[in-house]
Amino acid sequence: VKAAFTEKAVRNMSGSVWEVASRFARSILDECDADEEGSIGCYAAEALDIFKWATIDVFGQVALGHDFECTSSLSQTPVAASFDATVEDSSARTTARNLFNPMTQWYWLPTERNREYA
Repeated sequence: VKAAFTEKAVRNMSGSVWEVASRFARSILDECDADEEGSIGCYAAEALDIFKWATIDVFGQVALGHDFECTSSLSQTPVAASFDATVEDSSARTTARNLFNPMTQWYWLPTERNREYA
């Protein structure tokens, strides 16, 4: 892990980050071109969602060498949906109310919540 964040390693990642950023900008511009000419505010989306998609694509490119296609499709792909479900689930399981509740902490128990994520 330490070697992954050296100056040289981070510099080498910049090409992948710029590639995703360029693809992201192109997708938004293409979406605007598809709308009527002269329209203002031609693309609307939740900023949190689109930046999350960009983050997932950057992670995929840098860490896995794979394009998850969130920024090129400007939509939630199955990987992004899985990420959202994981974040939501872990947030719910680690609230003060659920932190010491074995029904929420032990994934192998056959509860309704655990079956949902099986």
